[in-house]
Amino acid sequence: MTTEDLELEISYDNWNHEEAIENPWKFHVDVSQRQLLSDRQVFDVHQTVSLQDGNAVTIDKVVTTPISTTVYYDLSESKTEDVHVQIQSKDGSKMIFSSAYRSNDPCNLLHTF
Repeated sequence: MTTEDLELEISYDNWNHEEAIENPWKFHVDVSQRQLLSDRQVFDVHQTVSLQDGNAVTIDKVVTTPISTTVYYDLSESKTEDVHVQIQSKDGSKMIFSSAYRSNDPCNLLHTF
């Protein structure tokens, strides 16, 4: 293992944060940072979306690697920092994520991009 490599441990001990798995699954994966960077894709979006409650979110870019997807967004035109995002793949699969950081009163800001 070199400094260019990452050691990842992936573990699952429940189903959908509800039902515990009797024998948790654990995976140890060695990943090349060089390979991750070469497989990295950046999608420049620069699109402002008006939300149902009148607020706005600007999607700056989306960065994907084989192990992560990061959405960079700007809430400076919004009155809340509580954001729920729905991401849909080409095959129609949908996932809903909420922001990890909340400092204002909750507000439902769901929008499909």
